Amino acid sequence: ELKKNKRAQAYLKGRGFDEETVATFKIGFAPSSKEFLGVCQKRDLSREKLEKLGLLLAGGKEERAYFRYRIILPIFTSRGRICGFGARVIDDSMPKYLNSSESPIFDKGKTLYGLNFSKEAIRRENEAILVEGYTDLICLHQVGIKNVVASLGTSLTPWQARTIKRYTNQIFIAYDHDRAGVAATLRGIDLLLEEDLRIKIIPLPRGKDPADLVKEGGDLFLRKKAEATAYFDYRLKQEMEKRPSLELEDKIEILNALFPTLGKNKNLVRIRDFIKKLSHQLDLDEESIGIEFEKFKRKSNKDLFRSPSLRKKDGREEMEKMLLQLMLDDEEIINIVKKKWDAHLFRNPSYRLIAEKLINSLKEGKVASAKLAGQLEEENLSSLISSFSLSKSYWEEDSKQNLVRDLMGSLERNNIRRRINELRENIKAGEGKGEEKKVERWLQELTRLKKQIISR
Repeated sequence: ELKKNKRAQAYLKGRGFDEETVATFKIGFAPSSKEFLGVCQKRDLSREKLEKLGLLLAGGKEERAYFRYRIILPIFTSRGRICGFGARVIDDSMPKYLNSSESPIFDKGKTLYGLNFSKEAIRRENEAILVEGYTDLICLHQVGIKNVVASLGTSLTPWQARTIKRYTNQIFIAYDHDRAGVAATLRGIDLLLEEDLRIKIIPLPRGKDPADLVKEGGDLFLRKKAEATAYFDYRLKQEMEKRPSLELEDKIEILNALFPTLGKNKNLVRIRDFIKKLSHQLDLDEESIGIEFEKFKRKSNKDLFRSPSLRKKDGREEMEKMLLQLMLDDEEIINIVKKKWDAHLFRNPSYRLIAEKLINSLKEGKVASAKLAGQLEEENLSSLISSFSLSKSYWEEDSKQNLVRDLMGSLERNNIRRRINELRENIKAGEGKGEEKKVERWLQELTRLKKQIISR
């Protein structure tokens, strides 16, 4: 039918499709309902099967073909078998695109368009490019960029994400950056993160798609791909652009928006890098962000960031409290703290006293709760203990020891940074007073502490 319709041929030529591409992708043309039904009758095709496959619309006064006067693009399984069709108008009528309806052989959410053509290239390049639709993929394929799949619309599904993971660990997303495209990109990131894929976003000019860049000639699309942004940088930029004033409340909202995405990441190194970037870009204490993220993971509470730890200059007191809670909950944690005990670990004097009593009780044998409670009562600290009594569901048992080590490391680094700031003030004052020997001693200590920070 395509050969009979000059208008359809002109449309494909205008899109830049050559004859080889049309043949490779088996592109065709759907005629009128009358012509379609005539062909079906000649071939003795069952009306019932045509209805079941979504090719025939029954009801009303007459039967009608589902696809009429449209360019037809067969949709293939990964093995190259046709399982459905996409169709595009050649005029300005709506809807612009139609896909086959769900059928026994076609499930849109379990299909990646073009995978039958691209899977070997994806394996060879060890990366995939994800586009929205048929035309983008075909245009890229025609200019030799073959490691491309299309999600058949803007909504990526878990099945599609898992399928991509079978072929590669790295994906470039090339969705149109209109409002729908941005929203789809964000949804796709979360699904792809769950599969532990490395994700980059290709910065397409607003209102342009990959097919437009190919038409503009040369290697423009590849140049844009070379500028691709790591998924987190893209996500953070989007949230910061919504809140240009970056007041403290804005920063908290950004964390609320980004932590659910971060929580889907399975790679600890990437998570730590993510938190460092948040700290740098938002000018927030890195340790506080880390603590808040741990709490988010455990409680899944959207309003968790009303916690004092981000509203203080640092999260020091919050970390001390959390460490003490863990000690109160588990004798093994007391042992871990005891091995690295330093009186400066707890700056809050009440917390330090409770921790010392816990360690001393353990030295005498098993911690005696009644005796400890009595001691705390004498020191007027029992009410403090009850004020932050630990919920058993708050911590994951298999992660407590790692959390304790992280907390102790953070508190130690906090102490070092505090001492570094003190030394800088002393050095400045000492130089003004001409105290050369003291300044030299302080400089030596400062150098040693800086090395400790780097080594940690």
